[in-house]
Amino acid sequence: MISPHTWRDNITAKCTHEGKTIGRAIARLIHRGMITRDFWEEMDECSLDVGKIAWMLFDWYGFLKDKFKSHSVHRGTGVWGSELDDGPLLIIEEMYITDIEWRRKGIGHAMAKQLLVVGEKCASSAKPRDMSPGLIALEFGSVAQFQKLSTVHAIVIPGYLKEDVKP
Repeated sequence: MISPHTWRDNITAKCTHEGKTIGRAIARLIHRGMITRDFWEEMDECSLDVGKIAWMLFDWYGFLKDKFKSHSVHRGTGVWGSELDDGPLLIIEEMYITDIEWRRKGIGHAMAKQLLVVGEKCASSAKPRDMSPGLIALEFGSVAQFQKLSTVHAIVIPGYLKEDVKP
């Protein structure tokens, strides 16, 4: 199910088997270009976790913080770079396999894959239809710039179910 908003799409998924819910997921597709002036404020309104991701990784305008690009320690393996400054963000906020018997059977992987597919479809629905490379270059400056602005980046904060480890 997709709930579109002006600058974000809320994507929820439910996995069932024989009518019984065995898993669920929530993701948000954030169209950063529409909220650059108030990026942190808007992200905080989504949820606590989305706000946490925004504050930890991105600056006030929605660009990846410089320390993750160039700092000798904070950049880690250096896998993140300026490519994360452009394009929509798909933030996978929650994913639960609610039926314990179905865990470790690939259900989470399948749901994550489907969230990525749906996120790409949502992002591509905002793209211009039937435009030639010449028209795209005229509208966006170049085909490369258009591709840069339309590439979806998926982010998740890994976690665990507290209810499972409390006892």
